[in-house]
Amino acid sequence: MEYKILSPNIIGCENFLPQDKVDLLYVDLLNNKNRFKGSQWLQGDGTMSSSNANSLCGGDDFWSGEKFAENFPSINSLKNWFLHQGLIMFAERNNLLLFTMLKYEITYAVHVVSYNNNAYYGWHTDRSERGPGRGNLFTANLILNKGNNLKGGNMLFMDGAELIEIENKNNFMVIFPSFIPHSITPLYSKDGKNVTFDSQRFSIQYWIQMATLASRKI
Repeated sequence: MEYKILSPNIIGCENFLPQDKVDLLYVDLLNNKNRFKGSQWLQGDGTMSSSNANSLCGGDDFWSGEKFAENFPSINSLKNWFLHQGLIMFAERNNLLLFTMLKYEITYAVHVVSYNNNAYYGWHTDRSERGPGRGNLFTANLILNKGNNLKGGNMLFMDGAELIEIENKNNFMVIFPSFIPHSITPLYSKDGKNVTFDSQRFSIQYWIQMATLASRKI
């Protein structure tokens, strides 16, 4: 793993996982493809809204829940890679003090998004006053996109006054504070049609909280 500083608050890593680990992630995805549904998000008034209604996300998604570790053993094991001791050492050596919080006890939720032709994700943060993002401190995100059937899907970040664009790359990991606004540029296929499930762009996200904060009413 060769970590790189992409901006003052964003760390990235190309070729994050060995290929055999990537292959196992696809086994999880393919075994559970029926779980991907139209994205649902909590609105400011406390109601749930579909992606079609609020135009925030053009992909399908699911959240971790009961029996997640049993149904998604490889995705569940990503916590050992996202929070690798090498990441903490990299943060400490480069004086990225915010990231050193990750060496303490954490809890997390997993959010997986699949993007097909015409999919996108509008500007948003992963931290909210209510709902699933409440209490989030960091987001760790692994991108899977094998083949070249889909173009686009770059990640955009607003880190302070700086706009960061990260090319859509297979097996690319990025970790950042959850308050940073980010988006995904639209994806498109050569013929304008949907691609097969395993050719889609997948985003596997860990929404990380400190365990002591997660146990409080905040």
